[in-house]
Amino acid sequence: MVSLNHIRYNVPGILLSVNEGGNSVKHYASGFSHVEDKTPMMTGLLFQCGVITRLFTMGILLRLVDKGAFDLDDPLEWVAAQHKQDRGLLNIVVSEYPFLKPVTVRELLGNTSGLPAFDKTIAYNEIFVSRPRKIWQIENYLDVISGVDVRYQRGYEPGVRGYYSNSATNYFIAGLVIEAVSGIKTSENMRNLFQEFRMKNTYYFPYGVMETTLKSRMMHGYLPISHPFASAFERLPQVTYNDNKELRAYDVTGQYTVNGMSNSASVSTTTDLIDWLKQLLNCKVVINNYRQMVTPVAVKKYSEGENNYCFGFYKTRRKDYGEIIWTAGNALGYSVLLAHALNKAITFALVVNVSREYVSLQIDGLVADVLQQLLN
Repeated sequence: MVSLNHIRYNVPGILLSVNEGGNSVKHYASGFSHVEDKTPMMTGLLFQCGVITRLFTMGILLRLVDKGAFDLDDPLEWVAAQHKQDRGLLNIVVSEYPFLKPVTVRELLGNTSGLPAFDKTIAYNEIFVSRPRKIWQIENYLDVISGVDVRYQRGYEPGVRGYYSNSATNYFIAGLVIEAVSGIKTSENMRNLFQEFRMKNTYYFPYGVMETTLKSRMMHGYLPISHPFASAFERLPQVTYNDNKELRAYDVTGQYTVNGMSNSASVSTTTDLIDWLKQLLNCKVVINNYRQMVTPVAVKKYSEGENNYCFGFYKTRRKDYGEIIWTAGNALGYSVLLAHALNKAITFALVVNVSREYVSLQIDGLVADVLQQLLN
């Protein structure tokens, strides 16, 4: 039996869903989805996936590679010249932004292209804070990372080609490749993928705009008033949770556009995500290029060892728990950890509906406690 306590971790609500072996998914919840209405946290609620969306984008691209449509090591200049089923959009973009020409699809999926993250620029931050509902065009994303006067937020270092550097720009461009090669909008490719793999409660937002019909099914997401992007939501009323006046936040559910699209513009449920990860790792989605998908392309050091980055996810070997395959989504208002522990054959999804800190496999507190309860 798993024990959760949302008050202990200073969060509005927690949802943990666990699948062990061939058993059915078990769900554990604590706290509230909607703190004002006291709606309890429960299974089946939708939440923003953040960069877990990359697993869908990667799956679509590698299935096209499986079919021989192109090679992972083809540069974008070649892909754009050969595949114009998007009416030549990718070709135009690559021509207008020459720094894209030598980048390969492998580098996009592995975050080794050297392309800087558009959402780490001062220009993006300033625009988002003033207009959180702005719908961005292709040129908007690329303009903020190009030119001679690009400024980045404090502490951010742009990537170097050939080395791992987490960048939302990579998967945004990957979405353009999907459309150029398939001739089908990324949003339609996503719908087809979800239907084929029976993810009935997973959705993708074209241009990052949430469908109105889904808002009533959403887990509410909260942003602390101390968050760097909190000023974008100052017009909203402040709410408190856990009967603690120091825990003040804005309810940002549906209050902003999910920029980055193929990188982050999806919502799902814990059950759908668990089922998707299991199918992905059981060679049901990507077949001919499965080994390419799970082979690390880069390594990121952390205090205990290494995170081996593959295509859209990490493989981390822990001394205490063995190898864990995982990814995390940190959208404004939501933190989601999706993981599979190979030694125990346990797949789980952990969701918290507040942006208190970036969730990852290595953080202390809730994640460490969940790992101990599930894997010991």
